[in-house]
Amino acid sequence: MSENPFKISIDGKDFYAPNGKSLFSLLIENEIFELKKNAVSNQSRFGICGMGTCFECEIYIKNLGIRRACMVAIDADLEIQTGVNHE
Repeated sequence: MSENPFKISIDGKDFYAPNGKSLFSLLIENEIFELKKNAVSNQSRFGICGMGTCFECEIYIKNLGIRRACMVAIDADLEIQTGVNHE
């Protein structure tokens, strides 16, 4: 594992995480609970299963596109945008 943490920019705010940490857990630890908006109701959405089956934690990652946060193990610096509908 890397000694130096990776920089994770979420909506312009920087966080740091070690190699292999779950992006989903980083979001929870930092109380970031709005990952996207429902296309019909415009309600905030956040993951409920934590294992990739509900698709509620889909998030936009620059240069990677839409990913499920619970399925992303941090292994590089990332730029993330939350709270928008990417459907």
